[in-house]
Amino acid sequence: MTTADRRSRSVPLLIGVAVAVIAADQLAKTWAIDRLSRGDIDLIFDWRLHLVRNPAAAFSLGEGMGPLIGVLAISVVVALVVMSRDYVGWVPTVLVGMIVGGALGNIVDRALRSSDGFFGGEVIDFVDVRFWPVFNVADSAVVLGVMGLAIYSVFFAPEPADEAEAPAATNDPLAHQPPDSEPAEPTGSEAGDDVRP
Repeated sequence: MTTADRRSRSVPLLIGVAVAVIAADQLAKTWAIDRLSRGDIDLIFDWRLHLVRNPAAAFSLGEGMGPLIGVLAISVVVALVVMSRDYVGWVPTVLVGMIVGGALGNIVDRALRSSDGFFGGEVIDFVDVRFWPVFNVADSAVVLGVMGLAIYSVFFAPEPADEAEAPAATNDPLAHQPPDSEPAEPTGSEAGDDVRP
């Protein structure tokens, strides 16, 4: 199978992973709105499920800039899809799909949960570990995808193949001549080797 074939087959996998992440994220957010509106759920340690409606970007930065954040997120998604053509194999494809799905999951919130115009919706966050800003399934997919892709690129990405292998070094003078050319005349030293006294 050629590299082009593997790349063409990776597109359905990337789309499938992205759709799965979006579906899981939206289902989890729908459940969180219904259940956590009635109160928090305590987990282990001091972790909890706590409903937060975030109009800003990650870590509550950029509040009031929902449209700009949405446009930037779409631009990042497009760039990732274009860059994914350089990756060969299912591992980087899955990781890119996670990032794309996570980014689109939060874009869906801004677009469909909007009560304040274009991309003015709030992102639903509900996982609260206290020492980190409250996050959601989409955020987790983005972070894990980015970390995994960085590790893969540094330690496991295959070396780019040379377009053509260099010919092996040889001392044979005929090896460096075009196929239709006449054999090279022996040099003086080479001719002398055949002289008999």
